[in-house]
Amino acid sequence: MPRQLRTALALASCVALATWGAVALLRLGYPGVLEWQEGGMVAHLARVRGGQALYVEPSLEFITFPYPPLYLWVASLVGEGLGALRAVSIASTLAVLALLFVHVRRESGSALGGLVAAGVFAAAYRWAGAWFDVGRVDLLALALALGALQVARSSEDGRGALVAGALCGLAFLTKQTALLVCLPIALHMGRRGLALVGAAVAVGGSGVLGLHLASGGWSTWTLFELLAGHPWFEPWKMWTRDLPWLLPAALLATRTRVPLAVVLGAVAAAWLGRAHQGGAENTLLPLALVAALVVGQAVGQVRARTGVLLLALVQLVLLAYDPRPLVPTGFDEVAAARLRVRLAELEGPVFAPHSPELVAAPCAHAQAIVDLTSSTAA
Repeated sequence: MPRQLRTALALASCVALATWGAVALLRLGYPGVLEWQEGGMVAHLARVRGGQALYVEPSLEFITFPYPPLYLWVASLVGEGLGALRAVSIASTLAVLALLFVHVRRESGSALGGLVAAGVFAAAYRWAGAWFDVGRVDLLALALALGALQVARSSEDGRGALVAGALCGLAFLTKQTALLVCLPIALHMGRRGLALVGAAVAVGGSGVLGLHLASGGWSTWTLFELLAGHPWFEPWKMWTRDLPWLLPAALLATRTRVPLAVVLGAVAAAWLGRAHQGGAENTLLPLALVAALVVGQAVGQVRARTGVLLLALVQLVLLAYDPRPLVPTGFDEVAAARLRVRLAELEGPVFAPHSPELVAAPCAHAQAIVDLTSSTAA
């Protein structure tokens, strides 16, 4: 029975990986937005490539999304528009999948465990909002955080701790909540943990200070004060709607070497984002990462029993999804083209906050307007 279960796990993991890969390829060249904030991210990228300030006083022409700039800086080196943004996200996702395989294989000594870890993360694509390949910051932050964990666990000298800390700082400069996933790593490094924290503070702190000075304080207001002023919204929904789908991973958590502090940090990062206004499924990505680590390491154990293998297979089945609704159709492209033509026919500047990428004049995105008007810091 265990042999058949291992074969089934390998096949299910390969199917999950192939499914996501096919969807990502089919979506990469789509000329319209795959997620509604992508249009706003295009405007942010254009400002970076054009040498304009990113953190400025809010206006109807532009309001900054409350994210650090590293993702946009990386995308600006790739190119412009949706293609550059999506290329960075897809490359980051591939890095996460590769790191999961390498990390779990090293920790457990099992290639199957590494494959299952990558498969579970790929299977969580739809559960986490189908954001692996869209123009958003999340996957780059996750790749940097997982890179920090891999370096910290595979290196036993101070140099490795410094590298891991630098990666933590870069993850923070990509998305603030990544720090909750990164810093718990230091708790399992003994004295080297201090070097990790020091490097993370040096990289992240110098970045924050530089942004503050360059923007006249607008970056600090946008990245911290604005977010801190957002209202809580259904703070229980992650526990009742989302976590039940990861029950098999939760049951396997005690059977692995995944540091408890890292698991708790990922839970805290996900809950903090999910429980505030605007917390969409992408906030669950840290949970998808630790679930993949847990399930992969449990499967990779030399004496993994039938019950463990069954739970891992159930986890993959629970996260399975129909990929067809995620792939844009010809009808979608025609509808977007018609809307673009109709907007171009209108006289004068057009204010289209839900689709600013479709109009010529600069226009603040609707989500950024909501972020601004709903915060007590405004």
